[in-house]
Amino acid sequence: MDAVERIVYYEEICDDAMEKVSNLQKALDQYQRILPKFNELKEYYQSPLWRKDRDDDANGVIPQNLKRGILSEDGIWNLLTDEIEVLNRLKDLDASQP
Repeated sequence: MDAVERIVYYEEICDDAMEKVSNLQKALDQYQRILPKFNELKEYYQSPLWRKDRDDDANGVIPQNLKRGILSEDGIWNLLTDEIEVLNRLKDLDASQP
């Protein structure tokens, strides 16, 4: 590879990396902003109040036309699992850097 090809090659890598790092920074900023409310959601999910709401839904107390996916164990469990996976990936990336 001559100098021109090399410069073009690495310039493309740099442009792509700059875009991806910028996107990641934005995503992390958004995650950081939602984190207090997300922690509140986690507390709700682990509380007796969530179990009461879920039982009320099963007993027809909660209106059927109300969006209530939060009462699904699988939905919130998947979200919590995804969060753990993302945080672990970030740790693994950090540990793999020289």
